[in-house]
Amino acid sequence: MLGEFLKKKLVKIFGRLFTRNDFLIGNFAKIHRFLFKISGGKILGILGGLPVLILVTKGRKTNLPRENPLVYLRKDDRIIIIASNGGSDNHPQWYLNILKNFDVEILINGQRIKVHVHICTDKEKALLWPEIVEFYSGYQRYQSLTKRNIPVLQLTSEGIKTI
Repeated sequence: MLGEFLKKKLVKIFGRLFTRNDFLIGNFAKIHRFLFKISGGKILGILGGLPVLILVTKGRKTNLPRENPLVYLRKDDRIIIIASNGGSDNHPQWYLNILKNFDVEILINGQRIKVHVHICTDKEKALLWPEIVEFYSGYQRYQSLTKRNIPVLQLTSEGIKTI
């Protein structure tokens, strides 16, 4: 019971700290990505009780691999990610990369899986949003901080079912 309470408090503290702070988000992502990769997801595969994956996109200008640690929500045979960017008025760079190529990879549970990205319609987002906010209430705060409609993305692949 105390462990769950502490996890929720840590998530809130980190969520507020990283809200609209590109410097912290970027630098923490570098450290997180490094530790996650060398440990096969054993270190920082869960952050404050929330599961984390590494999203691998191709840079839209460079075509080089770009890796970003992201919290995800599991929904049946889909993985849901949210392009919140901490409530910033700008989309995250990884989302802009996806707009150029909807076939990406994820590193999750020590596996590298090719996935296809579907950007949810407003109707699909409205159906998922209550569950997303229950999963992590910070997303509601992020949406209230920005005028942009924060995209919700579904990742699908045959490989996801085995995770």
